[in-house]
Amino acid sequence: CCHICGKSLKGNLQDHMLIHTGERPFKCTVCGSSFKDKWYLGVHMRKHSGEKPYECEFCGQTFAARSSYTSHLKKHGDKDPSGKTFSCQICKLRFITEVDLTSHYSEHFV
Repeated sequence: CCHICGKSLKGNLQDHMLIHTGERPFKCTVCGSSFKDKWYLGVHMRKHSGEKPYECEFCGQTFAARSSYTSHLKKHGDKDPSGKTFSCQICKLRFITEVDLTSHYSEHFV
């Protein structure tokens, strides 16, 4: 548990403390951008590598970041190519697979 904000953590407290200090120790070797979290650096590196692991089931567009992908899915509204959806009970965002929904839930509790 963080002694500053009281947040209960699944991960490393030392990494979490960077939020409070403003320190950004993870630096991109390509462009020099820096990040407070190595996960964000990894997502950023996809911009340089061209990796886009998230593909829209509706139109085939691909995305480097899950947040861009989920934002894009909202543009498709209630369409469902599979006839099946899984809805987030917190924000009502819909997912094609239960795996995507389960992964999405972790974003609400970070």
